[in-house]
Amino acid sequence: MRRLEKLIFIVDAGGDLIGSRAFQERWPGRVFLCYLTGDRKQNELATWGEGDKFGGVTVDRYRIIQLCVDEFRSKRIRVHGTENDWFEYWLDWNSLSKMKIRDPDTNEIKGYKWIRNGRDHRALATCFWRVGMMRFAGIVSIILSMPAPSPNSYMINPDQTVEFNPQEFFDKVEEEKQSDWRDA
Repeated sequence: MRRLEKLIFIVDAGGDLIGSRAFQERWPGRVFLCYLTGDRKQNELATWGEGDKFGGVTVDRYRIIQLCVDEFRSKRIRVHGTENDWFEYWLDWNSLSKMKIRDPDTNEIKGYKWIRNGRDHRALATCFWRVGMMRFAGIVSIILSMPAPSPNSYMINPDQTVEFNPQEFFDKVEEEKQSDWRDA
């Protein structure tokens, strides 16, 4: 924080309660506590605290996850490197599932929510990054004219074609379940 004077942190307010608040107190105006809520029924994706609530941001959890997923799909957020470089990251995203919410009387779809069935820390860290980008970089939408990915990118080739086989990841997950390091 001392070395990078423009560094900003968006920190999960529901995680480490004492540590995150102490970090925020040490760096006021640079560390913001992010409160993830359910469906807020508002147009704003994020509401930044003012006055007594300065230093906090309330975000619709389901919509920010969906925004990040949509931006990954449209190649606005790019993943570079080899499979091993980002396999753990993919596992966290794979722990999230989109579920339909139905009206119990009519059985009509009322909306969607994202539920987790495992570790999702890196996925939510991406969502916090995205919230910070909306506020501090002025980027409401990730711009498509980003530099082309490096040729060693696993998912996106320099010609913008995608080489991705999800079965490879599921196979790797099964391999890791079979060869647990604690068994060695």
